[in-house]
Amino acid sequence: MTTEKLQRLAKNLSGLIDPKDLPLESLFFKLITIKGKYKDYFSGLNFKVEDFVKLFFFTFSYLRTGKFDLGQKYLNNIFFVSFFIPSDERFIDGCGNCDGEGRVDCSSCETGDVDCDECDGDGETSCPECDGDGRQMGDGRWEACESCDGKGKISCSNCEGSGYVSCSECGGSAREDCFQCDGSGEITTKENNFIVKTYLSWNPELGDVADYKYEDKASISSEEFDRLTDKMSILLSSEEGHGELRGFVDPERCYIYYFSDEGNELFFSSSGNILNGFEPDHFMV
Repeated sequence: MTTEKLQRLAKNLSGLIDPKDLPLESLFFKLITIKGKYKDYFSGLNFKVEDFVKLFFFTFSYLRTGKFDLGQKYLNNIFFVSFFIPSDERFIDGCGNCDGEGRVDCSSCETGDVDCDECDGDGETSCPECDGDGRQMGDGRWEACESCDGKGKISCSNCEGSGYVSCSECGGSAREDCFQCDGSGEITTKENNFIVKTYLSWNPELGDVADYKYEDKASISSEEFDRLTDKMSILLSSEEGHGELRGFVDPERCYIYYFSDEGNELFFSSSGNILNGFEPDHFMV
């Protein structure tokens, strides 16, 4: 959109803004709410991100001064900066072997039952009284064994004649703890967690830090990060990710990063390449 159209829109929108929303951060999110409420209108304008940023400062300027000069001054000094904030915590992923359930099918059975060892699954064992013959000597002649009624076999006492017993590995559930995650459903990977925070800022001091040459600028401490981003900055996005971090990354420090033109590799001030196999869709900028 042209500057003139954005300024006219800012003037019209100012009537929807309560004076309490005048602080820049409050106004920014107020405009996001308005944009969402009238999304059909804004989509018809072919509204882009840069248009929204301009509209934000023009609206602020008009509410504050009744003119647009202040907004243009801000626009001449704003910049976007992203910080990579590493963690010493490992990324916890769901176990792929059990789909995160922690349990898998028992490796020793299919239904929770196994053949009885005493009777080999027959449900009967050899009669101990007649040694399985089915006969006993009595009064000088062979007679049917009274213990087994002449069958030579009796019901197995171990399985009560069923031929099967509960699997000792799974206790009869047909499921057992996943061996890869020890039943937790989670795998601690070799990747470290990190957060990428992207700011819109007009803080000259932060601008000096952000406008670096990667070979001669160092990372900043977490305390310095909080100070530089506390005022004159608006957090645009905060995305979590994980990656194979090199050993020189200090979890207590924050790193400004940029994408190189070759391979979308992640670079940091004074650090060089830091991620192996970096995937840009791990987070949003």
